[in-house]
This record gives sequence, structure tokens and C-alpha cells, in this order.
Amino acid sequence: MAFTGARMRRGAPLSSLLCLAPGCTYTGKNSACRWTVDVCWALLVDFRKQVDDAAFALPRGNDALSARSFLPSLACLSCLVHTVDAETKTHVFLGCSPCLFSALEFKPPCGSRFLKVFKMALAQTQHLALLLAVLSVLTGAQAGLYAPNGPVKVLSGQQFKEQVVGSNDLFIVEFYADWCGHCQRFAPEFEKAAKALRGIVTLVAVSDQSAMGEYGVQGFPTVKAFVGRGGKPPKTFDYNQGRDAASLIEFAVMHAGKLARARLAGKIDAGTDAKPSEKAGSPEKETSDVIELTDGNFNQLVMKDDKSVWFVEFYAPWCGHCKALAPTWEEVATALKGKVKVGKVDATVEKVLASTYGIRGFPTLKLFPAGEKSVGLVKDYEGARTTEALLKYAMEFFSVNVTTEQLLNESQFRKACGDQLCVLAFLPHILDSKTEKRNEYLATLNRVVRASFHMPIAFFWSQGGDQYEFEEQLNLAFGYPAVVAVHLSKGKYAIHRGDFSQESINTFLTQLLAGKAPISELPKNLKKLEESRAWDGKDEELPKDEL
Repeated sequence: MAFTGARMRRGAPLSSLLCLAPGCTYTGKNSACRWTVDVCWALLVDFRKQVDDAAFALPRGNDALSARSFLPSLACLSCLVHTVDAETKTHVFLGCSPCLFSALEFKPPCGSRFLKVFKMALAQTQHLALLLAVLSVLTGAQAGLYAPNGPVKVLSGQQFKEQVVGSNDLFIVEFYADWCGHCQRFAPEFEKAAKALRGIVTLVAVSDQSAMGEYGVQGFPTVKAFVGRGGKPPKTFDYNQGRDAASLIEFAVMHAGKLARARLAGKIDAGTDAKPSEKAGSPEKETSDVIELTDGNFNQLVMKDDKSVWFVEFYAPWCGHCKALAPTWEEVATALKGKVKVGKVDATVEKVLASTYGIRGFPTLKLFPAGEKSVGLVKDYEGARTTEALLKYAMEFFSVNVTTEQLLNESQFRKACGDQLCVLAFLPHILDSKTEKRNEYLATLNRVVRASFHMPIAFFWSQGGDQYEFEEQLNLAFGYPAVVAVHLSKGKYAIHRGDFSQESINTFLTQLLAGKAPISELPKNLKKLEESRAWDGKDEELPKDEL
């Protein structure tokens, strides 16, 4: 569809204000320049600041596109303003091209002309509220989304490179624009998360376009986790969860846990984030979380392990794609440690396994679900070979199988809950609830566990009364079932006061991680757990002398 004419007919309504990159074909089907007639786009200039881009949309039906969704480049832009002739239905070009030669440089000769076109449009258009909003931005009337000294750290492009890209720490970064409606609605939740995570993970907001292109920002808001590597290209992880504080906190805590575990395992140095082998004079680390599998140990380790999910790579040492996957596979193994077992098989050596599983190319990735294992139940992985995609796939199988454990002794308690949050559910005695009711309680608890598998939390259950003194110290005498969250190393605990349902317990955990749940100090003389008997899954009868 071409522009025709050179003047605006009297009474013609303003249909669109478009900002297109030079050389971009203006057609309805071109994916780089797709548009909706009744959507008004603008590149807006704030004369008191640097040039910023903004868009105001009048949706047609349910369409509401983002200017970034079809702008192939912001390096050199032309401003095109046009209207639709009401009689001929042709598009009439109004002017102002070129306007901006750089996304960070405003050319004054076009300024008065740009404003003049807006005034013409204002006199003609039926959409007065829209253009008043446009003009308010042009005069600098719109304030930023985040306060300079608020919980969210607002950075310029240069500050972002220095403080985030050049660091060794974890940051949750929002790329945004002040004009973006979704960003405006998201801002309060982002601030809530920043307050809750203060001192744990820093949340950063960046609106500088110069910092976005390298990280594939296509729309607003875009949120990513950045793990800085001291000036090297940072590791980034896309955030694809809900636009609420609780989901942000879960995402941040998950990546904080991964980073801490990697440092603890010696994968990276806490001070420099360099691998130990990269530091001068330090020996190369030989340990790995990837388990070497062979014809001799595969059956015992994998096929007879009905409790675990196994994710296995079949590779060849000479294979270039396998070499490229190797560091990613190590990251996946470390991230899945304690949840999904990750292994690898040299298919050029272990030829029995290669033949059994029909290996024809490298690398070949296969997942062995938990439960009884057989060749016919193995799942072929055919997705992207990125850390995020591999983790998501493996965790889908883990979450289906994960269940809570019975807490039986002090050693188990200290090992699991010494340095992380533990949720303990005290269920009614089997004499009071019987097997059917206990299984209902456990089913509810297991649904909570599966819904929370990405959180750094361990879950246990215990029979009420088996740890009577311990329960009394934590003020759990109000009855069963009772749920309490304990963090031994921090000396804190919190009691769930709601009903024993998945929704109620999930809400409790979310509030706890967000810092909104009441927290108490653990007693200094906390009673050690007594040795308990594992439940056999059956009902129990009273001794005859007590009948």
C-alpha cells in the first residue's frame, strides 16, 4: 500500500502516526512492518532530555501492537505522519521525514515541523485525549516510573554496563519504557519484590535503548536475570512467569540459590565468578555433577533406580555439537542436583548402550522418567539445547514425581534444614485419622510440593505427637494438622495459621518468601528430634489392654 498525495484533505480523520526505519517496505503483510490502521504510533521527543521512544495505541478490536514489535532498528529512523482520505480511502502523506538520524540525537530543524504536524492533527482528529497525552510527553510532563532513591535501582545504559554487566553478582533487570501501559501496571509489583529482596538480590530498571539491543529486547516490560562475570558477557535468563511480586521473588530466589550452589561447589569463585582453573596458579577442577555411565554400570544406576528421573546425553568425543553442549550440560547437572540425575554416555565406547537406544547422531538426549524403567518408556528430547529449555523439560518430569518425605530423626532434620528453609507438616496420629484420611493429607501436601518445586524449600511430614516437646516449643499445640516453616541457620520459624489446603499453604509460602508472614525466633535450646518409626502405609490398632 503506497502513500499518495501531498496534502491533507479538509475533514479527514487522522488514522496513524508511524515511525518506520528507512528502507522498510510499508505493506500490511511485511512482518518487519506490520501495522494496524487504527493504531497511532509516534516517536516522541522530550526537549529537556535525550530522545526517547514512545507509542500510544488506539486498538482496533483486540489489537494493540508495540512499536518495538515491528521496528527492525532504532539506529536511524524517519518520522512519517499520514491520514486516510475519507472519500478515496488512500493514505495521504503529511510530512516530517527524515526527523531523527540517531536514537540519541535530535535534529532541531525538524522540531518545529514535527510539532506543527501534531497541531494540525489535533485540529482534525477525533482522538483528542490521545494527542493531548502525546503533547504532554513532548513537553516533558510525564514522570518516570521509579523514584531515583527507591527500592528499584534505576540505571542509565553506561551505569548498566558498569554495575551489572561488569559485576560478579546476580541482578533482576527490567527493560521498560515510561509510556508503556504494561510497564506502568507492572511497576508497583516490581517495587514490592525489590523491597522484599533488599539485601538479597538487587532489582534494576533500565529504559536506555542503548543497553537493550544486545539482549534481544523486543517488547516492554522485558525482565531478565543477569549473572555478571566481571566484565565478560553475563549469563542471562528470561523471566516468563506472572507479573506479580510473588512470582518475581520466586524467580530471583531460584537464581540466587543456583549461584550460591555453584560457588559452594567451586564451579565459580565468589569474588570473581571465574572458574577456579582460570585463576593463576590454581589446579583445574576435575569433579563434575554429570555422572559417567557405561555398559557396566548403566543398568544398576539408571534402570534399577525407580525413584529418580535421569537425563542422559549420548555423545562422541569428536563431535563439535557435543563439545558446544558440554558446558551447558554441566550447568544443567548442577542446577538439577538433588532433583534430576544427569548423566552422559560415550557412545563410541559404550556400543551396547548405543545399539540398545538406537543412537544415530550426536548429541542424542534421552530422559528416563521415575518409576519402573524400560526402553519403551524412554523420552527423546528434541527441544533447544539451552540451559533454560533443558531445565524446564527435566523439571516437568521431576515435578510430577516429587513427594514429601517423612521426618524420622535429628540427623535427617539437620542435614536437610541446616542451611535452607524447611516446611514441616505435623499430621494427626494414624489412630485418629486412619489411612484414608492420612493419604488425603499427604496428597494435599504433595500438590504443594509439586507447585513449589522451583523454590529453595525442603518439605517433610511427621506424625503429630511423635516430636511432642519440639512441637510444644514451636507453639503447635493448637491441633493437627499443623504446618510450620523452619530455617535453622537463621534461627527463625513461622507458623501457618490457615486451613490445610493447597491454596492456603501456597499463599503462606509466597507471603513468607515475600517477607510478609509473621516470623519468630527459634528457641535457643530447641529440642532434638526423637527417633521415629517410618509409617508402613497401613492403619494401626490400639493395643488390646487399651481397648
